[in-house]
Amino acid sequence: MTYKVEKKTFTELKFDESKLGLWDIKFNEIPVWHFLREDYTVSTNPVPQKLRFPGVVSLIMSIFFIIKYIVLSKKDLIFILDRQDLRDFVKIKPDANVLLHSESHKQKYNNVSILNVFRFVLRKTCWIFFLKRRARIVNKFIDLGVEKINVKRAVNNLIGDYAYNKSLSLFIGNSRCVYYSGCGPAGIEKYMNAMNSFEIQHGVIHRNHPGYSSVPYVKNGLIVYSKIYKDLLRSLNYGAKIESYNFKTSMVEKKDATIKFDVVIYTQPISFYCEFIDEILTKSKYRNNILIKRHPRDEYDYIHSAVYVDEVHPSEVRLGVFYTTTVIEDYLGCKRNVVIYMNNKTDYDVESYFDVYQSMTSNKLEERLFNTVNRFDELLDIEFGNND
Repeated sequence: MTYKVEKKTFTELKFDESKLGLWDIKFNEIPVWHFLREDYTVSTNPVPQKLRFPGVVSLIMSIFFIIKYIVLSKKDLIFILDRQDLRDFVKIKPDANVLLHSESHKQKYNNVSILNVFRFVLRKTCWIFFLKRRARIVNKFIDLGVEKINVKRAVNNLIGDYAYNKSLSLFIGNSRCVYYSGCGPAGIEKYMNAMNSFEIQHGVIHRNHPGYSSVPYVKNGLIVYSKIYKDLLRSLNYGAKIESYNFKTSMVEKKDATIKFDVVIYTQPISFYCEFIDEILTKSKYRNNILIKRHPRDEYDYIHSAVYVDEVHPSEVRLGVFYTTTVIEDYLGCKRNVVIYMNNKTDYDVESYFDVYQSMTSNKLEERLFNTVNRFDELLDIEFGNND
């Protein structure tokens, strides 16, 4: 019987990678497995995202910014998602040109919209010019037991992203630095370094992260939130030049802050966590004290009793409820209580995040700041109970 690569724990998957040589199959020296790895970890079950194309105004505005900041200027470039931690990073590079992308469907325009459309078109078309090479790569993976439909999609995306990064590098060149996080250069820039680039951390990095753990090689640099992450990545043999900056300045503890919010639940576009939040909003008799901080890409239809908050500082919250997010670190830094939802269906391995959290808690009292739950009834004993 032919071996079949299936979803499994990250540890088991790494065994398959070594045994089968999954990282060795490449297109122009870029490993195709980069686009497949997360699909084969027993991890999250993301809520499907609606495909949205930018409007005419967005495209016109983005063309203007591309010409102004990339074509006509020689300053360093920063491509970032419109998030507070990444906006904080801009403060340490005040002379660079900044191009923003918003993940929220409410945002009317982004100044990288034309780049996103260009990348989308290349992903859909470029593979046509490499039919024979594409077929050889697909057959190699099929022989190793990887599903054909997944490989075709991965190869199409890789070829498109490779053409996209090469095209972008023609305008940017190598004489300036490019800092990016979630937009601008495609993710395979870490294997190319076509633009003298540094990736900026914008999420939780942990020992079982498919983008950073046991990656065979990296050519560009990486900027992380703190020395904790730098040490963690070194222990994972991540090969990038790593720099650490404490640039998340907006979320530092407010010494004179008062509690304005009792419980704030931070959502993620992950179906089982969204269902868990719905259970809280449906069953808890304290639901009137609960606010929801929606993730920009979360489009789950919560029950009508949900009350949303746009901006909130950790120092102003008694307790935050999370699945996985770097906001947890902000709460611990502000010495606020945290509840982390763990789901026994997933091996995204929430426990692996604790390496970072425990490094932030220097004594037993602070370790009590975060708790974990698997079910709604466990939550009752922690944050809806008596906290005196």
